Amino acid sequence: MALVVSDILNSVRDELLDAGVQQTWTDPTLIRWLNDILAAAVTLKRDIAPAIVPIPLATGSVQLLQAPNVQFMAAYFNTASGVAINHSGLVLLGRYNPTWRATAPTTDVTDVQADERSPLVFHCFPPNNGTGNLTGLCGTLPVVTVVTSPIVVPHRQDAGAVADVRGADHRCEDGAEGNHVRPGRPHRGRRLTCRPAPSP
Repeated sequence: MALVVSDILNSVRDELLDAGVQQTWTDPTLIRWLNDILAAAVTLKRDIAPAIVPIPLATGSVQLLQAPNVQFMAAYFNTASGVAINHSGLVLLGRYNPTWRATAPTTDVTDVQADERSPLVFHCFPPNNGTGNLTGLCGTLPVVTVVTSPIVVPHRQDAGAVADVRGADHRCEDGAEGNHVRPGRPHRGRRLTCRPAPSP
């Protein structure tokens, strides 16, 4: 069964002792805070909410993703024509054809390459005439609006990074030994005490 926003809000209200009929914290307020948490998680890992989306192209060979996309991951095909797209090394293309960026612009592209220095930037060949549109996979900024909205659940190996967002301002200590336990790490059944982390 998919996790939805109401599942998160119910747990939050249990922690806030606000689960009664007359609730102090309204759904819109908690949803706004939840969106803040999701936005913070995306700054740590931009592909927690991948989606197949249309990618409109601008004029030229250097392309910039638009919101709510936060990371270019793959281009599958030209949307209108269905022509497939290769993920080839544009460095090799530059060695073979140093002037490829001056090639006459077209609607369809045959090759793309993500820019490793910026998750929002990718390059296409041939340069586009501004009318192209690709279908591809992008990391997106998850936004929830109502209590029935599905909630993003990061992959298990990424859960520790997301937990660090949630618990960055708290310390958890082993009640027996007083050892610091990093948020998001398994506690192995020990009794722990969590308190705000001391100011630096």
